[in-house]
Amino acid sequence: MKTQRNIIYITIICSVISALLYAFCVFDWNPSKCSGGYNWNTYISNLILGVWGSSIISFIVGVVSYNECRRKDMEAFIFSQSDLFVHCMRFKKENSIEWFDEYAKLYRDLSNNWSNIWFLFDPVRQRLFLKEYIDYYGDFIELTQDKYNLLRQTDSVECQKKILDEINEIVIEKKSSMKGICCTTTETNRLTHDMEIVTKNIDEIYRNKNPFHKYRMGKTLLNATNFKVLDKKYENYLNEIKKQMDEFNSTEVSFKMPKEDADYLVECKYLSGYVWGESNFTSKVSCNFIVDHYFDMKARYERDFEHKKPDRRFFCKKKTR
Repeated sequence: MKTQRNIIYITIICSVISALLYAFCVFDWNPSKCSGGYNWNTYISNLILGVWGSSIISFIVGVVSYNECRRKDMEAFIFSQSDLFVHCMRFKKENSIEWFDEYAKLYRDLSNNWSNIWFLFDPVRQRLFLKEYIDYYGDFIELTQDKYNLLRQTDSVECQKKILDEINEIVIEKKSSMKGICCTTTETNRLTHDMEIVTKNIDEIYRNKNPFHKYRMGKTLLNATNFKVLDKKYENYLNEIKKQMDEFNSTEVSFKMPKEDADYLVECKYLSGYVWGESNFTSKVSCNFIVDHYFDMKARYERDFEHKKPDRRFFCKKKTR
């Protein structure tokens, strides 16, 4: 789709330039028939007219090709979205390493299909809405990949159950309600619950129903329980650590920080451990997978927090006499 979009842009530019040059030859450059410039004027005008005509034909072909690619790429996105959604419905019964591996594969397919989508005109950034949908499911990987990796290395049944319970707390939301003397507890799967409107919006983008409507995801798996927003000092640590991770392609990097700061990052589950150095400082730290995505996740967490703020325009001060 991106190639077809760029072809259309190029043909539009060529058409505009050709039209301007042709207008110059016809209306501004008017040599007399006896002069040598008259033949040049006629030759150049006809040449530009031919380029203009071919640009218009290329534009029409490009639009038809773009519409077909848009349909196929959006259908591929919707099919992969449906496959991932159905897989998420089986989380409660089948939560395991195998389930997570299949989840990661389906998520990768969805992300790849999104990368093929490039809209010709996107004034309200509907492509960004599709990216927010992908990020919603990507956050689950960032929050749990280290837990599933630990699950692979654990043989103890008790430890495995504890890890799976921690993962369940991220996905399964429990709500209790009282009816008389009876207390009812309902469990909802946050990967699938209340996604009807989001699915409808994706379908509207596919059908191009409201090209000027700005859609919002308005959902996130991140909350104060499973994601800790750090102070500036600790964010500076993570920023420097992330640079070394990218440079050395490793989650174990040499880094000096006070031991108490390292303990805090371990407690927040950004570090899995560290090696002591001199003067109560660390010499090496082992990072969890989430460190590489912390700043992107923080931006999504804060964006969702802003969306959930009540609009003060709907609150009126009580009049006093």
